[in-house]
Amino acid sequence: MFRILSGVIAVAFMPFNAYGQDICSGLLSYTGRDISNESRQNAIAADLYTQHCEGSSARQGSSTSVGLEAVVKAIPIKFNYGGASSSEKLNNFCKVYDSRRAEFVSEIIDTSIVVREALEAFNACVSLSASGIYFNPKVGRNILVVDVRRGSDDASVRGVTYDPNLLECRLPPTAAGKDSAGEPAAVADANTIRTLDGSYLPITCIRKLQDGADGEKIYPRAELTIGTSRGSFFMAVPQDAELPLKYASEISLRMDAIDKSVSSSKNRNMICDIVTASDQRQYPSVTALIPEDKRATHVLTGGGCAMNDYRETGHNGTTIQSRPNEDRTGWYCFAGDPPNTPLPNLRVTAYAVYCAVR
Repeated sequence: MFRILSGVIAVAFMPFNAYGQDICSGLLSYTGRDISNESRQNAIAADLYTQHCEGSSARQGSSTSVGLEAVVKAIPIKFNYGGASSSEKLNNFCKVYDSRRAEFVSEIIDTSIVVREALEAFNACVSLSASGIYFNPKVGRNILVVDVRRGSDDASVRGVTYDPNLLECRLPPTAAGKDSAGEPAAVADANTIRTLDGSYLPITCIRKLQDGADGEKIYPRAELTIGTSRGSFFMAVPQDAELPLKYASEISLRMDAIDKSVSSSKNRNMICDIVTASDQRQYPSVTALIPEDKRATHVLTGGGCAMNDYRETGHNGTTIQSRPNEDRTGWYCFAGDPPNTPLPNLRVTAYAVYCAVR
């Protein structure tokens, strides 16, 4: 289960184009809570290409200027190839994505339900903003608010549909005016009709906790549809959960145990020593052994061989073997003469390194 992050979008009154652009692209902040960021970006890019590109160029007449700006803003950074205008940016995206489609498709793209539904909500929002209806959703852990307003033309909310077992949605009261007595606060339902104006109409929905199988409290996946006189807006909210306190306490105990283990490790250090042994003859061999009184507490960690040299003759002995002995209690060395150059006094010295944890 996944913790829902707030998708709050702070919006002041702004020009028509900028308003539609910021609100709709904000919907994508819900995308991919259950998948990696890389997969989320790939899924968004693939969907935008399908919706708004024809081959290597932008689909003609697919968006108004408002929709086009929102689409461009929604292109993930890794797929944004620049341009002087929204039209040029979309064309550059289509061109590069089309030329490298096989490469992008070969990347893992998680077709998460959360991703698909967030993209569908985004596309619906773009379409409705172009018609002068604006939606600004804000999602919290146990509450979601959808602010609705219209542009310059008359419009109204016509029905708010959801599962009452999962949500309870309410409308605020409206103030009395010169030609109206105002309306009281009310539960929003399929029969709701509210006239929109240039101000926000907040539709506030409280999520209802359900009992989970393992003692947790679950906010199940919920769907909300807001009908308007110019079309309907659908959005889905992914599942979330409140874990019981005992889980938190178990996590706390395990974290304490980890902290103690780390502290104990920091206080431990390695102590090492070295022992040597030598042999001198034509084919010398020798083993440097860990002292017997150390073998129960120490282990062999390394070793090596060294020989005397005969620099005046230019010939030196050859190390034939340098390795741990059979029972790993010491380091074995075996040396020999160079070809055709007898060295009767060749000396080899073995070194064994042995260590223990204090």
